[in-house]
Amino acid sequence: MIKTVKQALATGEWCWVYGVLDVQRVAGNFHISVHGLNIFVAQMIFEGATHVNVSHVTHDLSFGPKYPGLHNPLDETNRILNGSSGTFKYYRKVN
Repeated sequence: MIKTVKQALATGEWCWVYGVLDVQRVAGNFHISVHGLNIFVAQMIFEGATHVNVSHVTHDLSFGPKYPGLHNPLDETNRILNGSSGTFKYYRKVN
């Protein structure tokens, strides 16, 4: 697995996260993270745990059905790390 991931990163391939999350209308939050990444695996893939790159592009993030002309604030958001590791947090209030 480690060799496959290293090859994919070297050729510019990326991980795609997509899906649908149906929830009741209650207060809460959701997380997309790499916290489950084993530290030893991270060191082998990224040559150290401090070099885990969480750069990402959010193409589409919506809450509820799509409506023509509706722009969601995180659509087409780019967050790129150059040569370091980091964390990104987004806070959205949905009424």
